[in-house]
Amino acid sequence: MTRRRDAKLSSFGPAEEPESPSRGAEEPPALAVSTLVGLVDRAIKGDDRFADVWVRGEVSGFRPAASGHWYFDLKDEGALLHAAMFRADNGRLKWQPEDGAEVLARGRVAIYSSRSELQVVVKDLRPVGVGALALAFEQLRRRLEAEGLFAPERKRPIPQFPSRIGVVTSLSGAVLRDVARTAARRFPAARLLVADARVQGEGAAESVARGIERLNARGHVDAIIVARGGGSMEDLWAFNEERVVRAVAASAAPVVSAVGHETDFTLCDFAADLRASTPTAAAEALTPDAGELLAWVGESEARLVRALEDLVPDLQQGLDERVERAAAAMRRRVAREADLLAQRAGRLESLSPLAVLARGYAVAKREGRLVREVADAPPGSEVEVVLRDGALWGKVTKVRRHGEEG
Repeated sequence: MTRRRDAKLSSFGPAEEPESPSRGAEEPPALAVSTLVGLVDRAIKGDDRFADVWVRGEVSGFRPAASGHWYFDLKDEGALLHAAMFRADNGRLKWQPEDGAEVLARGRVAIYSSRSELQVVVKDLRPVGVGALALAFEQLRRRLEAEGLFAPERKRPIPQFPSRIGVVTSLSGAVLRDVARTAARRFPAARLLVADARVQGEGAAESVARGIERLNARGHVDAIIVARGGGSMEDLWAFNEERVVRAVAASAAPVVSAVGHETDFTLCDFAADLRASTPTAAAEALTPDAGELLAWVGESEARLVRALEDLVPDLQQGLDERVERAAAAMRRRVAREADLLAQRAGRLESLSPLAVLARGYAVAKREGRLVREVADAPPGSEVEVVLRDGALWGKVTKVRRHGEEG
């Protein structure tokens, strides 16, 4: 048995040592992670079913990047799918997705190899249950309202008699003719200054905003009408653009918005100082009716004449009383002044040299100068003696001083 055991052993060779992890059995074929991810990515790209798909789901974790790209998740009750929408595609949207919004996303399915994540690269995005334009309108309205652009206290009064009215609209449209005809009929004194603008299509928002800014830069308008005829929401969309709304809010002159028909509302209406249902209504709101104005002037003139007729007798009586009081006061003042003058004249009279002479005194003069003492007229000099009623001339023959015996 020993030989058989040995023979058996010899037939299989020497006994082997137990296997170790480093020297184990031959490894099965394996793929690198990147290889497998690449295979799956190529498989997806090679299947036309994933090249253009519509996916319905709820937006979650919406993240707009500084680059302008959007990143978010689409989820339902059973799964979650990463999504990316690059700036070139999301720039065409007039609205922005929000967390919780249900959307339809169109794009291609791909693998984001850096993270081995399945994602959809979105080319088009539509809200479910509400139109994209209606959603964009509401989103921008809420944001601008939060800034206070639509606050009532920002509204300025519309001038009652504007002499220059700016109009932002297309030169080729019927709107301008309606505004001009209405203004000319109601208030011919008003002048229209027109800023030609595109009111529909690409570049319309920029054109309308520049028109508002040009009229304000000139500084010669009392008010501005921003006008366009009726149309669909798409046709009127330029007047919902943020560029236009901010230009209206920043206008130095009051703005009347007249976009579309009576049932149409735009964000331009909210920012304007006055909304008119039609362009014609805007022109009527800014221009007084000349006929009515003349009638009002005539009625005012008649009321003024009647008021003056009632007032004149009272005024005349009051004037007579004032004149009488003034005359009496003047007489009293004249009497007081006359008494004062007489008193002062009496005092002057008492101080007059003539009054002294009248009492028997005389004044001696020599060569036109007063003789004040005997030395002024020595013997032999000629003197003039002035009396009350005349003068005497004589020659001094003798002088004597007081106290001397003569």
